Amino acid sequence: MRALVVVFVLVVGCARIEGSGLRSTSSQACASCHVEQASDFALSRHAHATESAVFQALLPHVARSWGEAARARCVSCHQPPHGDDQAIGCVSCHAAVGDRGARDGRLVLDLDAPMMTANANVDAPHPTRASGLLRSSELCASCHEVTGPDLFVEHTGTENAMAIAETGAPECVGCHVPARETGSHDHRFGGLDAASLDTALELRFAPGALELENVGAAHSVPTGVAFFRDVWVDLDVTHADGTHETLPRVIELGDRPMHGTEPVALPTDADRVEENRLAPFEIRRVALDPDVVSASATLHARSYRESVLAALVLDAAQSPILDVATTRF
Repeated sequence: MRALVVVFVLVVGCARIEGSGLRSTSSQACASCHVEQASDFALSRHAHATESAVFQALLPHVARSWGEAARARCVSCHQPPHGDDQAIGCVSCHAAVGDRGARDGRLVLDLDAPMMTANANVDAPHPTRASGLLRSSELCASCHEVTGPDLFVEHTGTENAMAIAETGAPECVGCHVPARETGSHDHRFGGLDAASLDTALELRFAPGALELENVGAAHSVPTGVAFFRDVWVDLDVTHADGTHETLPRVIELGDRPMHGTEPVALPTDADRVEENRLAPFEIRRVALDPDVVSASATLHARSYRESVLAALVLDAAQSPILDVATTRF
């Protein structure tokens, strides 16, 4: 009982230090002054979490397979009651004062407290407070460590914590909210895009082999809803006799929902998920035939596998194929 009382005091003690001075806590109101940040955020997946076509199309499958309570749990993360937005917005991070466990959207917000910033700005038109929480992986893990419903599991928070402990990797914002030369920070929260993947993964030829290594991501690749993601390498080779050969998908990454012995498109139709990710500094290696005299390999990715979009009756254009990197010898 004593531990419960202490937690309550900590949460309440963070609140109402002084008024926030904000007439509105909507992202639109924030944009009236924070133009650059608002423009970035409007391009982010966070800003469109509620209206995501994949999210909306998946909800009926969740309700059918796992029940209405599971559906409500999904909605609570994608459309949280955060301030005047009633969705993921600026205050989702800048009004956070902690969490009830760094997982499953268990953020604690205080909309009456000064807005949280990396460094308190005494010239701001409303009160601010400096807090290390804003740039901590714990804040990100509050939403990006997911333990359900059912098979809907994301390990990103755990993966990042392990990478920090084992390799000294950066916290989430070190890569996903980079600083600009002007001193502001990019609020697009880049993820599964060509630039981020090109930084995270190194595709190379080694003696007698093709290798793919996770050299730059402080978590596995792919991460998050890895059972939707599709990352792969196509290989073209020329043999000593002059013949050419195309070898598709010699390396594939992305978890696979399974029902019995068969792969299925959606976790709602599965009885388990087989993991297939590249951990930090892990290498996948494909041996080349000894008579290969030249080769070209291309790394591709897409946010959603074609089978996922088909199962959700969505156009494949929802998830264009990215040509991330090509290497040759």
